[in-house]
Amino acid sequence: TYAELAMYFKAKKGVSWDKVDPKVALGANYSSGQGYQAINKELQVEGLLPKVQGGGGCGV
Repeated sequence: TYAELAMYFKAKKGVSWDKVDPKVALGANYSSGQGYQAINKELQVEGLLPKVQGGGGCGV
């Protein structure tokens, strides 16, 4: 989410969300599926987001 991106830019880059270039934030490095996953994982590793435990499979 963009709230997570704001957290990432502040914590890892030292840039407040209102100063982030929109072209950068909306680029593939941050706003694509892979970009989002990488940012989310990095925030989890840093302890800024709770780690998501693996879910169970469907029992059908």
